[in-house]
Amino acid sequence: GRKVVFQKGIHPKFSKEFLTINYTGRNVFLLSQFVTGIQKSEELNLVAGSLDESRKFTPKKLYFLLMDGELRQVKLKRKSVVKALGKSNSKYKKKLNLYLKRKKNELKTEQDLHSLLAYYDTLIE
Repeated sequence: GRKVVFQKGIHPKFSKEFLTINYTGRNVFLLSQFVTGIQKSEELNLVAGSLDESRKFTPKKLYFLLMDGELRQVKLKRKSVVKALGKSNSKYKKKLNLYLKRKKNELKTEQDLHSLLAYYDTLIE
């Protein structure tokens, strides 16, 4: 399997929290953070004549790109990632979109994102 690296203090925003380093490139790092929300729900218990409260944990993985010391949160969606990567130079947006189209990469998985980031690293001198 793949080696997973957790690191604390990668960025001032996360000085006391651990993040996972998912991709390490020359110009960009992909970081992720696991967060858990609690979803409450109430159900009417007709037998007891009361409201029963239940809680459900909802795990979520947040993704961040670290570029030039700047942290940008992204979703596993084409528009979000291309916008974040192309922020410094609009010509990258066109090249990234063309790459995704040519490779039929829908950015549905983390591996799809790794592929795009590896390509992005080839664009930056």
